[in-house]
Amino acid sequence: MKRKGFSLIELLVALVVGIILIVGITYALVANLKYSKLNEARQEALYKGEKLLNYLVAKGFSDSCLQEGTYSCGSAPPDCCGSLAGDSSVSYQVVNVGSDIKKVKVTVSFEAMGETKTIELEKLKGDW
Repeated sequence: MKRKGFSLIELLVALVVGIILIVGITYALVANLKYSKLNEARQEALYKGEKLLNYLVAKGFSDSCLQEGTYSCGSAPPDCCGSLAGDSSVSYQVVNVGSDIKKVKVTVSFEAMGETKTIELEKLKGDW
């Protein structure tokens, strides 16, 4: 006599395979969400850094904001950081490379996946 349907062992094997697939897909989704948040935070930090770097490079060579030193937008004069004034996660450094060249380096820190990470951007500013 032939039986129709699945045996108990076949059913258990199918259940185990299904659980493994569900756990794998769930892990992939969670990892995707984590890296999506990391990329979002990195993109925002990169935007801030580029915005400040372009703002500073557009200033005159002898502008007071481009005096040699390290400055935080949290405490720098508002005209030196533009719309990022008061943002302590953004800072910049100005180094005189020569008599007519300055290096402007912007550093932005951000939180991602429980760690503080930084992005650094730099450009040369010439007096020509």
